[in-house]
Amino acid sequence: MNDFEGGAAPDLSSPQKILAAVDQVEDGRVLQQVQAVVRKLQNQNAVSVGALGFCIGGS
Repeated sequence: MNDFEGGAAPDLSSPQKILAAVDQVEDGRVLQQVQAVVRKLQNQNAVSVGALGFCIGGS
């Protein structure tokens, strides 16, 4: 698993390496991180929170 939080970025130098990096992302961990950020913003009296995503294709 890549340590994105620790600062180690994956090798994204080719489409194959990008797909390999994306395959290692754990949905549950991403959800936990998003929820933590939303809670932090709410604790700082944020009125609203938005998220932007992207799709790399596939089905």
